[in-house]
Amino acid sequence: MAILNEKFKVTLLRAWKEIFANVDVNEGSNFFLLGGDSVKAVQLTSWLGQKGIALALMDIFTAPVLKDQIEKLKEQINIIDIIDSFIDLKKSGSNFKVCCPFHGEDTPSFVVSPSKQIYNCFGCGVKGDAIKFVMEYERVSY
Repeated sequence: MAILNEKFKVTLLRAWKEIFANVDVNEGSNFFLLGGDSVKAVQLTSWLGQKGIALALMDIFTAPVLKDQIEKLKEQINIIDIIDSFIDLKKSGSNFKVCCPFHGEDTPSFVVSPSKQIYNCFGCGVKGDAIKFVMEYERVSY
């Protein structure tokens, strides 16, 4: 599994911007329409590899749109590993439960589901996947 406890959505975006010399890049950007080729694909996978993110060359060619590459990376991660690296999760049945890190509370209402790969706070309503958690926890926008 790739080391994805970083803000890898942001990291992937930075990689694309560096490889394409700061061209305006967003989630809908297409690798090939920006001028991507096999050399840039190798540069991208190497740059990401140095950051601990494993994106195969084949993934770039089969999923040339940035948001599709993000989805491929999300398939490799486990939400429990990611969130547990920020806060100590406690097992509660088939899920994990803890006091929400986004608002003050005395009774745990923040639930993480490993089977669904999502989190949800029944107190303040925040919810999402591993990427969204890291971005919200670190207060980083995409």
